[in-house]
Amino acid sequence: MEDKLLKTVSDELCKHFNDPIDIECSYCNAAKAVIPLVRADMQREMRACFLKYLTVDSDTRDRRRKDYNQAIFDDEKGYAVFSGTDLDMVMEKFDMALKGGE
Repeated sequence: MEDKLLKTVSDELCKHFNDPIDIECSYCNAAKAVIPLVRADMQREMRACFLKYLTVDSDTRDRRRKDYNQAIFDDEKGYAVFSGTDLDMVMEKFDMALKGGE
């Protein structure tokens, strides 16, 4: 019963904090081991998604479509496709990556 209560408390507190709480229990110790791996995996996915939005045109050319994307960097050589590429254009792609689109 006490172990189940500790797990419930630990789970609820971990929902509100980015890191597991500092209570010595098996659930928190497991979370401490897993969370860095999950974060690293999420960062890899976010980087790949961001890079995709920077370098890959979408199939659609209709700007009204949610999945519309126009690449602003060449995917092979890395140079800017448009001479006026600015930080706003790059951050727009980052925002799209954060939303987790395709």
